[in-house]
Amino acid sequence: HELITKDNLSVYPNPFTDQITISGDLPLQSVTIYDASGKIVKEIKGNTRTISLQQIPSGIYMMKLIMKNGSSKTIKTVKN
Repeated sequence: HELITKDNLSVYPNPFTDQITISGDLPLQSVTIYDASGKIVKEIKGNTRTISLQQIPSGIYMMKLIMKNGSSKTIKTVKN
């Protein structure tokens, strides 16, 4: 049967300018950031909680958070 995890993962600030921080209890395996066309703009392995995104242009991005337990969550973020 399905494993349902209570995740309290969120990202802030949203919208962001230079960097974004991930809050929550679950250890992360990786974070992948996609642009509006679905292209990967940044990929971070490991349990990194603060991600510098100064290099990417303004716009709407999807952040896919993959947890060590195999679950994942995608959060829409906006860069000013």
